[in-house]
Amino acid sequence: MAPALTFDTIYFFGGSLTDSGNFYAATEAVSRKAVPLTSAGYAEQFSNGPVYADLVPGLLGVAGGEETNYAVGGARILADRTIEDVIGRFAVRPDATEEDLAYGVDYPSEIERFVADHGGEDLSNVAISIFVGSNDLREFRPPRGTLEAKLAAAHDFGVALADAMLEETAPAIDLGVGTVIFNTLPDSGVFPVTRYERPNDSLISDAVVAAYNETLASIAEDLEDMGTTAVVVHLDVLFEEVTGDAASFNFRDPGISVYLGGGKAPIPNFGARNIPQDQLIFFDLVHPTTEMHEIIAAFEAASLTANVVIGDALASDVTGTMQSDLFLGRDGDDTAELGLGDDIAIGGLGNDSLVGGPGDNLLMGGAGDDTVTGGGDDDILADGTGDDGLAGGGGNDLLIVGAGSDTARGGAGDDVVVWTEPSLVGGDRRGGDQTVLCGGEGTDTLVLRVADAGDATFDDPTAVNVFEALGVTAGQFEEIIVVEGFEELPISSDQIATADLWHLI
Repeated sequence: MAPALTFDTIYFFGGSLTDSGNFYAATEAVSRKAVPLTSAGYAEQFSNGPVYADLVPGLLGVAGGEETNYAVGGARILADRTIEDVIGRFAVRPDATEEDLAYGVDYPSEIERFVADHGGEDLSNVAISIFVGSNDLREFRPPRGTLEAKLAAAHDFGVALADAMLEETAPAIDLGVGTVIFNTLPDSGVFPVTRYERPNDSLISDAVVAAYNETLASIAEDLEDMGTTAVVVHLDVLFEEVTGDAASFNFRDPGISVYLGGGKAPIPNFGARNIPQDQLIFFDLVHPTTEMHEIIAAFEAASLTANVVIGDALASDVTGTMQSDLFLGRDGDDTAELGLGDDIAIGGLGNDSLVGGPGDNLLMGGAGDDTVTGGGDDDILADGTGDDGLAGGGGNDLLIVGAGSDTARGGAGDDVVVWTEPSLVGGDRRGGDQTVLCGGEGTDTLVLRVADAGDATFDDPTAVNVFEALGVTAGQFEEIIVVEGFEELPISSDQIATADLWHLI
């Protein structure tokens, strides 16, 4: 059982990571060149495909999408600019109308449009999701003096920025919006652009972000006290987790993006030329690929329907609840024994032990030498990097195995085990790993995703097969499927779709 949703419609506000096409439409109406450039692969929004806001409503089963998205690329809290201000008069077409030129691109204008569109309506079953503030970081001017003085000023700016966001949001809340969702800002260091900045710049930006996120939590508590449902979604932790353990999510170096620059003037990144786009976290220096957006969407949907537990740098010892839980272990050697409900547990860094309970669970070990054990229902178990042990339970489980010397056993039920050759996602083709895969009871299927199908020949799928070139020994399977490269899997299920959403397969 999951916590009941308090809304049936969701609206989105923020900047380019949330924008479903509003900035593109605004520039298309007035400019000689619509931004971001579709000729470079942008999908009329600041990614190469759907952004998280396009996906969250469907995952939650509520109304929403492009038609409920007020976010505009480049939006700031502390500004109130028009599209003409942003693109400059020189880029404006002669036939552009004054109305189109006056289109507001900043957060105050987003809220104004929402209030104008929905004033007088019953909004008690409506949620507004806010992911804004990163563009305001460039407006902070640290004082002269010591680093300590600059960090103190950055903290004060972060608090003031969050307070200003609340002030601008107040007209929407005053309409009677039932639920407010605050998405925390990621540290600047997770974005490739920081590779081109001075170290102290990132420290100062992160101090602003930390203060902003802390203040969001206080604001949410205050709104709850006043009768408005308020939820904080920890996107800062998610970005930290994925970029810090990219290989476990089948991504390459998180500092490599498809493009340098941004959506207005993207420059092809020579370092990314031989890497599939779907193995990169970022499309340009600040905007995620649609694959990363899928993870963001899955995480946001889970955060709104589960009890959330965030670990820290130390070892965490977590016991699940009677409802659905979402656990992120982060650093440390974590232990999680989950309870009832459809749970999600991501061990993160460290040597973790994850045990599923009743319910359809998703358990991912992450980096380190992990032990991942399913429960009695239909689970998804993923190992990440390291030398891991996966054990399915009594249901029809999906086991995902990759780099490391791993052992995986399906257990009872009709299980699917997917093993991916590490070289397909940037690892060593022959790194000396030795993996043992066992189907167990039931009618089980092994999928070998390999660079060269010639390395995975066999005569009898039900026999013990030793694939020496792959370092894999497999037994107790009724069917073995060999897939060369990243051709589409010839099997499908809800579990495979969920694993794909989290970029685990």
